[in-house]
Amino acid sequence: RLEAGVVRFYVGEKDFGLSLPTSFSYDQLREIAKLVHDAGKELIVAVNALMHQDMMDRIKPFLDFLEEIKTDYITIGDAGVFYV
Repeated sequence: RLEAGVVRFYVGEKDFGLSLPTSFSYDQLREIAKLVHDAGKELIVAVNALMHQDMMDRIKPFLDFLEEIKTDYITIGDAGVFYV
């Protein structure tokens, strides 16, 4: 619940998030971002998977999407993401 006093929400997506209790689709992440930001809260998205080359080839569009939905923070699990 957004009213429960939480100030940050930590979510992820199945391809790039690691050890998450659940993962969300792009449409769900977009909706979550709107709800969280409309409530004045912050959104953190997990990008903490170890990236193989095929994942590195797909990460840029995902990072662009996170920027589009105004993600406040991301958590990184592989330093290679810094170079994208």
